[in-house]
Amino acid sequence: MTATAISGTWRELLGPKYLTASIVLAGGVGLYATNEFLTGAGPPRRSTPFSWSVAPSARAWPGWW
Repeated sequence: MTATAISGTWRELLGPKYLTASIVLAGGVGLYATNEFLTGAGPPRRSTPFSWSVAPSARAWPGWW
């Protein structure tokens, strides 16, 4: 049993038959890349809103400070 590989060309991919799919795919990749850049370029954030040293409820418990 032999399998033949069918290969396309960039001209065919960017031609009128697949142009819409190519634009949608490129837009999705661009949107993902922009999201990753903006998320990574922002300031670092803490994983929890309060740490134990500044939690308001921690001051109310005797022996924690």
